[in-house]
Amino acid sequence: MKPRLIASDYSEASSVLAEVRAYGTLLESGLMVQPEPTVNGKSVRPDFAVGGDNSVIVEVHARQLESSEKTRFIKEDAKSQKRHCEFLALTNSTDWLSIRVTEHEVAPFGANWLDEDSGPCKPGDSVLTNAVAKIVGTKGGEKQADPAKPFVLWLDFQDPTVFPFGLDDVQFTPIWAHRGSVESGAVWMALYGRKGDQLVEMTGSSQHHIRTLQHEGRFYQTKRLSAIVFSTIESVVLMEHPDPDIPVPSSFRAAMLRTPKFRLDLSICEWQPSLVKQRTLIEREALNGVINAIYSNEQCTSDASGGGIAYNHC
Repeated sequence: MKPRLIASDYSEASSVLAEVRAYGTLLESGLMVQPEPTVNGKSVRPDFAVGGDNSVIVEVHARQLESSEKTRFIKEDAKSQKRHCEFLALTNSTDWLSIRVTEHEVAPFGANWLDEDSGPCKPGDSVLTNAVAKIVGTKGGEKQADPAKPFVLWLDFQDPTVFPFGLDDVQFTPIWAHRGSVESGAVWMALYGRKGDQLVEMTGSSQHHIRTLQHEGRFYQTKRLSAIVFSTIESVVLMEHPDPDIPVPSSFRAAMLRTPKFRLDLSICEWQPSLVKQRTLIEREALNGVINAIYSNEQCTSDASGGGIAYNHC
């Protein structure tokens, strides 16, 4: 992996480190791990096969910063550098040390802010809907899957340049509330959401925005994906498909319990037959109940951005 670690493209090193972290976590679970196994009838080489004879194919992906965000950072930094140079020219002095500090607001999955160079955002887009869409589209097509074995996608959210503070636990829940803010969880909606489901998002103007999911969640787009593991700075979370072609074996599920950062409270696992399907149906009912409560207890106003219906607090 050394050539990839020292490549000029930082994303290569980031991907390698994610694979190493996944490898270490799988070894800590006590599972047998085979790097780069072969897949019958395919030229692809997935990252790992784990579990011995009853093997599970694991493909790792490191979440990188959206290209639009990288471009925005470069532009903002150039403007900051220009202002700094202008300031130094005005002072006309070299007797003291000058330090330039630039502050950036990060939206790892892409933002919907207006930009003077790129123009207005797409109507209906938001930080939440962008996050849901990007998680849904990660490693689409299951190209590394072996049709005869369970397939697990391992998503790493630990790159410090993209997720310096990790990924909030609340994103793994269908909906959450804290200090008057009520929002849908991006990860849960990305996996178990259905086209037409409603999402709740809170804006800085203290308004709830009700948005509509425009596509099926990842697990309802394919049955070849058995489960997704989310690896964050503080947590390892296993979320299983409610009706996969090939479910993960119980040995893999039990092994995840042995990983030091495993979060049983956040994971959605098939500990008993049909449990994932039943649980997600109940959680969707709870989500709809909260949204109905917002409808009935808040005054409806027009959302000029086209992003949905806004509700002011009564």
